[in-house]
Amino acid sequence: MMGYRDIILNDGYTIIPEFLDRADLKKVVDLERNTSPWKGLHKEFGWQNEKIFDKQEYVHYWSVQVKKQTQWLQEKLHPIVSDIMQTNYKWFLVDFHTTNPGSDYILAHIDTPYQFRPWNHITELIAVQCLIAVDDFTHESGATRLIAGSHREQTLVEDIGSKELDDKLLAEGSDFVAPAGSVVIYHPRTIHSTMPNMSNKPRSALLLCAVRPDLIDSLVHYQPQYEE
Repeated sequence: MMGYRDIILNDGYTIIPEFLDRADLKKVVDLERNTSPWKGLHKEFGWQNEKIFDKQEYVHYWSVQVKKQTQWLQEKLHPIVSDIMQTNYKWFLVDFHTTNPGSDYILAHIDTPYQFRPWNHITELIAVQCLIAVDDFTHESGATRLIAGSHREQTLVEDIGSKELDDKLLAEGSDFVAPAGSVVIYHPRTIHSTMPNMSNKPRSALLLCAVRPDLIDSLVHYQPQYEE
């Protein structure tokens, strides 16, 4: 039987349905409700960086950091993440990403740290991303789509945001469809994106990024929202 590290290295991601029980899911939902947006695409004013509006005014947005408030969840994820990272990791960014109804947002990309030039060429596993479904993830609500095995390919910084990469994701990807409380854990080099939200409710995810500790001092220059 393969361990989590082997699965991530081989397939690029793995899904654990209903990772959180009802009580734990309620804590995450309550935290999301009480956490303000930090940046995102405003319905009227376009992209807004570090300017807070009401949640409903965004097409999609990322929240302020909630690393300190989710230590209990980090501990729950520790056995899995420790296996994947061979105990050599530190939590980096922890925030919510919400897609509001009517969003047609698709941006095929890879994640931290590989999305930045100093680490773009590295194939070694130096980080892992955990995505908790705060709401039910369905095709209608904009479930995250991923391409299995794409972590073994070279996705250049210049490719991110291109129609070619979006088309590749649409053609080859599979949606993470699962009930609230489920988690998808993936290699950050895996090509993925939020999909359009065609439902009448917001769809939120809690993202927890773990990286090799020696990278953090350099990474904060690219993502200064990091908090100890």
